[in-house]
Amino acid sequence: GGKTFTITAQKVSAVNKYIQSAKLNGAPLNRSWITYKDIMKGGTLEFVMGSAPDTAWASTKDVPPPSMSRPGVTD
Repeated sequence: GGKTFTITAQKVSAVNKYIQSAKLNGAPLNRSWITYKDIMKGGTLEFVMGSAPDTAWASTKDVPPPSMSRPGVTD
């Protein structure tokens, strides 16, 4: 549809390879997945990277990936 979807990663390097936080279109993103619909809308996915895993990021049980959701539930 002519829209652009951009992915950026602040502080990324060979050492800083772990996600510390993420934002989708400026809003905090505390899940490890996005949908096809998110991409097709266009926008920006921003990551902040660090040298050690942040085990708290995207670890809550209330946002499982779609493949782990109830059957038939899609975004």
